[in-house]
Amino acid sequence: MRKPFAFVAALAAVLAGYSPAAKSQPLPDQPAPFGFKRDARGRLLQTHFDLRRRYMTGVHWAGTYEAEPDDGFASSTAIEFGGQYELYRERKSRRSRFRYLEGRLELQDLEIDALLFEYARGRRARDPVLWITTFIGEPRRYDLTLDLSPGVMLGRLWTGPINDEQLFALDIGHVHLDWEIVHGPNLEDYFALRVATGVGLRFFAGETAEAYLYPEVGARSSWLIGERGLMQWSVDARLRLAHEPRTSVTWYEARVASPFERVVLAISDQPVSIYAQPSLHYLDLPGGGRVDLRVDAGVRLSLFVPPRDPEDQCPDEAEDIDYDRDEDGCPDY
Repeated sequence: MRKPFAFVAALAAVLAGYSPAAKSQPLPDQPAPFGFKRDARGRLLQTHFDLRRRYMTGVHWAGTYEAEPDDGFASSTAIEFGGQYELYRERKSRRSRFRYLEGRLELQDLEIDALLFEYARGRRARDPVLWITTFIGEPRRYDLTLDLSPGVMLGRLWTGPINDEQLFALDIGHVHLDWEIVHGPNLEDYFALRVATGVGLRFFAGETAEAYLYPEVGARSSWLIGERGLMQWSVDARLRLAHEPRTSVTWYEARVASPFERVVLAISDQPVSIYAQPSLHYLDLPGGGRVDLRVDAGVRLSLFVPPRDPEDQCPDEAEDIDYDRDEDGCPDY
């Protein structure tokens, strides 16, 4: 009776030895693929990380100074999660940016900031709208491009205490237009101005919801620091004027946040990073509001993070992708 089981075990071992996964593993004397290196024993370890393509979870301490209405300091614990995916199309000089299933939950005060889905796009125009030539000293030309890109957001919720009541503000959705004034070679790094318009619902717990319309202006930037992508710094600022048609109520909201992240180690090639974010939140509602300064600090674990792509050394020329000298983003000639 043991022979069939022994045969099955031997067959499984043979199949495992000839599996595609086993064949795809480089031999110790072969060079490491891009984004990896070998240690003294020939083992592979990932050294480059693309923090723009991952799913992340983290826990951190949040210290908040509330200027209005309580004028006091409080600390709490928060957990967070969120996914991000970016796709760069070199031939069109376009980068699609997706954010999905993001959330931050502050436990003590029951504050939630969540996002269902957002799509934005970066682009680099091939031709300038106009150019300026200066004749002070050596003649120099400065190109002005109008890198405008549309986008959409669906399902953004914020809930938190206002004057001992729980406020819910749900942005059902908005459309936006980004103007990228500055961007890096692969459009990873950028600074953009944004205008948006959308619709949402506002209500206090146990009360009737009021629909609101809003225009919004803001600025966004994000920068990966270093070739290996171990550090990331961002800024997200927005100012909103919301109007409720049924009650003719108008209210204002402003947010500024500047997170910084640094990868310090990896567990089975899944990076663990330290994280810090100062932020400001201003909310002016009829009959109440809040102004608070906050600092978050903690750790993040990122999953499914591939190596960061090498920078495009020829951003204005399309690469002929033929698996020959394709790492620099330049044509092969």
